[in-house]
Amino acid sequence: MRAEQVIEKFKTTGALLEGHFILSSRLHSTAYLQCALVLQFPLEAEQMARAIAESYEDVITTGGSTRETIAALQRAGATVVGAASIIDRSSGAADVGVPRTALATLSVPSVEPSFCELCKRGEQAIKPGSRKQ
Repeated sequence: MRAEQVIEKFKTTGALLEGHFILSSRLHSTAYLQCALVLQFPLEAEQMARAIAESYEDVITTGGSTRETIAALQRAGATVVGAASIIDRSSGAADVGVPRTALATLSVPSVEPSFCELCKRGEQAIKPGSRKQ
């Protein structure tokens, strides 16, 4: 599955949202990717799973969740040799301590709340997704 196809799946399923969001990393962004919306469609889910293997992080921004997962696996005795995600929001900058790959890269700025222009304008940020702070 090519990167353009992955991004197109997010768009056509309504899984690429625009607005003012709080990410799991607590950074703010004008875009949010709801992987659960894409993965609820069996064909898309199967294509993406085949492309990156059975275990993956859906979207990587800072790499925090991936590093937590790697640490837990290592505590359990696993040797982690790589990581994969559907989308890389970091443009390759996130360091998770092992080689990693993504099906697609999406360049969407994410900023600390104190630097967020939308916050400065008084726009309310929302925290979608399943991981609550």
